[in-house]
Amino acid sequence: MDGNQVEIAPQIKPIIDLWPQANGENIGGGLAVRNTSSNSVTDEDYFIARGDVQITDNQKLFARFQYDDAALDNPRQLGVYNTIVPSRQRFTTMTWENILSPTLLSTTSMSFNRTTLSPQINLNITYPQSLFIPWHTFPSQFSYTGVSGFGVSDRPTFRT
Repeated sequence: MDGNQVEIAPQIKPIIDLWPQANGENIGGGLAVRNTSSNSVTDEDYFIARGDVQITDNQKLFARFQYDDAALDNPRQLGVYNTIVPSRQRFTTMTWENILSPTLLSTTSMSFNRTTLSPQINLNITYPQSLFIPWHTFPSQFSYTGVSGFGVSDRPTFRT
């Protein structure tokens, strides 16, 4: 072994071999810098529809529907995986106004709002299935002193 290499326990070597290779400055002690470029990509489709209807001289109806469908693709640690966060937001509003007399107005409003977030993890490398915790759809995160953690640190949860 030369002066820049560190001996690694045989049971840890398969995990360490998953780390992307360093492509930057050699820090010494078996450590080097990994430079990775990344782009966060956002995709969004948005529209709004509105309608105003004069039913009679004393009654009018207003309705609006707003829809926002988006996704954020965010590269994570060392380019090993991406977190994709799709979101869908829907807002609906309706109002009916009725002039009952010159001094009495009746207004009825209704709205329905729904927002859904459903993060996903997209692995960019092939993990051995033996590194997954049973009943999990993504592998664990590994780390050791002096080095950035490796693996999936995000925990996707579906929310509505």
